[in-house]
Amino acid sequence: MKLSNVRQIIAEDFQPEDRDMVSRLGGVLNYFMRQVVELSDANIDFDNLAFDILNVEVTVDTNGIPLQSTRFNSKVSNPRGLMVINASNLTNSVVYPTSNPFITFTPQGGGIIKIDHISGLVLENKYRLVIIAV
Repeated sequence: MKLSNVRQIIAEDFQPEDRDMVSRLGGVLNYFMRQVVELSDANIDFDNLAFDILNVEVTVDTNGIPLQSTRFNSKVSNPRGLMVINASNLTNSVVYPTSNPFITFTPQGGGIIKIDHISGLVLENKYRLVIIAV
């Protein structure tokens, strides 16, 4: 949703006795409103998102199910998704994922996330995944 052009607070639109206070408040609020409009017009970046970058070491079986416990804490209390941005094979550095790793997970509450399945990893190879939780 795009915000329409927000009308600025102008001291001259108010009674003369209120203009000094309106001018001071307008200076702060007008700047804030400009920032909100700019952000809402497709300029939202990572500094404005609730996200967490996680490092997870994992080995999967033939079905992509982790062989060890994959519960971890995140600053994102109820994540919408997990995205792998880097996968390093710790077992054999010349063996790469077969496709972009995709994670299915279950939020456990309180910022705890449980990885249920990871596709795209070579079985029985240990990987260090860098994951963005959003």
